[in-house]
Amino acid sequence: MPELKATPQTSLRLRLLIGTLFWIVASIIAAGWGLGSLFRQHVTQQFHNELQTHLDQLTAHLTLDAAGQPILSQALSDPRLRRPYSGLYWQIDRIAADTAPANAAVLRSRSLWDQTLRIPQDSLADGAIHLHRVAGPEGATLSMLERSVQLDGVSLRLAIAADEKLLIEPIERFNTALWLALSVVFASLAVG
Repeated sequence: MPELKATPQTSLRLRLLIGTLFWIVASIIAAGWGLGSLFRQHVTQQFHNELQTHLDQLTAHLTLDAAGQPILSQALSDPRLRRPYSGLYWQIDRIAADTAPANAAVLRSRSLWDQTLRIPQDSLADGAIHLHRVAGPEGATLSMLERSVQLDGVSLRLAIAADEKLLIEPIERFNTALWLALSVVFASLAVG
């Protein structure tokens, strides 16, 4: 039986094919990582901007009644805040003062139902905003924005929180569709 010998032309073609496939794979991986990262940054920023908008709205509608208790002049606009365990929550705590003790959850969203948020006890300058990750209802992990305000001598801590699933799920769906599309592109280029 005759022995098959690799000719210089066959060897060159094989090396070109391997090199081309390598660069296609490297380009597809770089594109997938870059696009996934950009989308994650965009969705995360949008998620935090939405929390900021809810916190600003909560602050704008906050007032005190005749007894000095915090109340909202009108309900917040997002209907999820009225649906129990919807994944979007707000809460107002009274911060301890010289004459009054601290009081957690003096006012909270209906979405919390019978739960309260455990807001980390850190020191906030008036109007400063902090971001936290906390445990929420039904074992959910929440991203929380908090701000302290002074209203007619009463110190209050306002918090708005959302289930991180609202952030993670769109990213996972996008990444699944992205890698599926890039696999089709790779297959097309490899066949070509």
